Amino acid sequence: MRVDDYHNPQPPFLSNLPMKGAEMPFYDRKRELLILDDLYGRPGGQMLVLYGRRRIGKTALLMAAERGREDLARRLISAGADVNLASVEEVTPLMAACYGGHVGLVRLLLAAGAHTEPLDRMHRTAAVYAAGQGHAEVLAALLEHGVTIDAAYAHGLTALMWAAGEGHAEAVHLLLARGARVDLRDDRGLTAAQIARDAGHAPLADELTVAR
Repeated sequence: MRVDDYHNPQPPFLSNLPMKGAEMPFYDRKRELLILDDLYGRPGGQMLVLYGRRRIGKTALLMAAERGREDLARRLISAGADVNLASVEEVTPLMAACYGGHVGLVRLLLAAGAHTEPLDRMHRTAAVYAAGQGHAEVLAALLEHGVTIDAAYAHGLTALMWAAGEGHAEAVHLLLARGARVDLRDDRGLTAAQIARDAGHAPLADELTVAR
């Protein structure tokens, strides 16, 4: 990591930082989270780079979201971390929390202003990750926040299609109960029932077929 945005005049609290272009310590993900925990536990003022991204392009908040660290995420958000700053792969903290099924963290991020519509480089949203991983509670939180239940993403796939294709019955049942349409088709002309059947989830496909 390099200090590329150093500006003069130098405020007193920056007096001990490296000058522009100087190398700064690099730690792995586990070590970084331990350091953050330690800093937050110390008395007195501490300086923390909230918007900096590691060599792999991940902020501290994104790493906390990936690990389900709601406690650390809450501290970072309280300190002013940008909840929508994505990695170089365009993955947001909300996407990471949805993928991991961390519903408490998802609710925290949404309350802090996390956007639900961004796409990562795989053209997937937070809702796609929640559905694809079968996290029904997370899907419920997203729907309560206003995510459109029948929104079509890459290749015309809806959240219901993602859940059905992965065989996640609980997520499928949640989406059906909330009114998801079963007649929509992806860019291959397949419905959620057909996608489920092609993926080897016959019982779920049967449920979807009769859910009219």
